[in-house]
Amino acid sequence: MNAHQKVVDMRISPFAAAALILAFVALVLASISAPAQPSLAIGVIAAAVVVVMAMLFQYAGGPPTEVQKIPIEDFNLWAEVKAPVAGIRGLKPREKRLALSIASTDLSLLALNAELLGSRLSLLAGRHGFDKLTRDRLHKEGEGFAKELRRIADEAGLPQSWSYERMKTVLEKIERCASSYDRIANKLYEYGRERPEVVRAALGPLRRASEKLSTDLRTSYSNLENYVKSAKPSKA
Repeated sequence: MNAHQKVVDMRISPFAAAALILAFVALVLASISAPAQPSLAIGVIAAAVVVVMAMLFQYAGGPPTEVQKIPIEDFNLWAEVKAPVAGIRGLKPREKRLALSIASTDLSLLALNAELLGSRLSLLAGRHGFDKLTRDRLHKEGEGFAKELRRIADEAGLPQSWSYERMKTVLEKIERCASSYDRIANKLYEYGRERPEVVRAALGPLRRASEKLSTDLRTSYSNLENYVKSAKPSKA
């Protein structure tokens, strides 16, 4: 996903269009009345200058106020984890400490991404155009799931968590988190369908981040599950 994605509204403002029309009319009147009524010509030319300058100042100030109020989403700190917990593939049961370190590290990176997503959702809460996000407390859900994922990463870093029974509990928590980010992505999609383009542009990167987290968590689940099954003590 691209960093520093900016929202730009390319539609012409009705105020700008009106200003251009008035300026044009003023200049035409000035050219007609200039020989007979120089004072009138000076007045209409001055009016034309005022409206044109007002229009220029409006556009020199940047995009419309509605766009400026929406924080520009920035995922520069997003940690790219191409195949989370893939490093434990092929490890033997006796290499449990190495598996522990790999799993804990990758899940911690995913937790950082979840915290970044939660902070971006919080930036939108309470702002005009994001009333459903605020009312559904989606930002609070994002913050809560990020904390849960952080706890999972910490638990995966404890040697005592790597018994077969304890690791099954960790896997269940990872699956619940993945499903939670699916729900967040679906809600963001629904919010965007009902709102103007400027709102959809702000929600799009957050929806994709939620989908990426869900995919990464399920990849982590699969890799961990396969290792846990291979390390399961055989029955006598």
